[in-house]
Amino acid sequence: MGFKHRNVCNLKVRYGALEVQPHEVHNDTSIETKSPVVNLPDQVTLSPSGNGQQYSADYILHYRDIENTYTYYQDVFVHMLHPQYGPTSGKTKIEVQGIGFKQFKHEDD
Repeated sequence: MGFKHRNVCNLKVRYGALEVQPHEVHNDTSIETKSPVVNLPDQVTLSPSGNGQQYSADYILHYRDIENTYTYYQDVFVHMLHPQYGPTSGKTKIEVQGIGFKQFKHEDD
């Protein structure tokens, strides 16, 4: 059964525990969604549902199935950039200082 099957009546996608409606259904095997806003970076399992009640399961126990995993990263904040301008030809070395360049959550953690 695909996303455009005649029995699909309430297509939703669950990001962890948060449900969203698809932004666009491209074809029977491809949909587009917008990820919901979260407060903390982490990995969540994506689960589609054709009726808005029964969601597909992540079958790998103790590890996330990478094909069904979406990763939220923390925001990166830049507080210093030097120099602030350069030639249009590029190749100017720049220094960037800020926080969030090394993420709290990472796939290898």
